[in-house]
Amino acid sequence: MELKSGDIELLTDIPEDCAEELAELANDPAIRMNIGSHSFPLPYSRDDALDFMRLNRELFGKKFRIDFYIHFREELSGVIE
Repeated sequence: MELKSGDIELLTDIPEDCAEELAELANDPAIRMNIGSHSFPLPYSRDDALDFMRLNRELFGKKFRIDFYIHFREELSGVIE
């Protein structure tokens, strides 16, 4: 699914090669302050990002969650979970 308005896109699926970008965002102190989970790993690695991306795509072969990956001007900017 893709929703787009101007420079902002919300996507439900992004390629796994964006995992490094997602890990960098997750390690940003300003972003980390707004993450509610106490179990969120620190530092957040590329493997953590891949696990998150795969978990949110499918479980036991079925899609079960819809998270949105936020792209601003075609760059990954965050996640709405």
